[in-house]
Amino acid sequence: MHAYDLVSETIRKQIKLGKYQPGMKLPKEIELADRMGVSRKTLRTALEELEAAGLIMRVRQGVGEPNRIYVLIPGKEDAALA
Repeated sequence: MHAYDLVSETIRKQIKLGKYQPGMKLPKEIELADRMGVSRKTLRTALEELEAAGLIMRVRQGVGEPNRIYVLIPGKEDAALA
């Protein structure tokens, strides 16, 4: 298992357990990477997986501005959190 898979799974669990609520803005990438002890590249790969699964939405800002990352509201059929 790759480091980004572990990070992705950790964030999935935190969403499932309610640490990150739907509509909530997640911490900045650099903060999340530091908390999880991984590089920003590893974190970004994990976030790409979560975004593809429909669990988060990244809102890109202008040049030099940090992205904003939001937890999406999972649907009843959402198997991504199972």
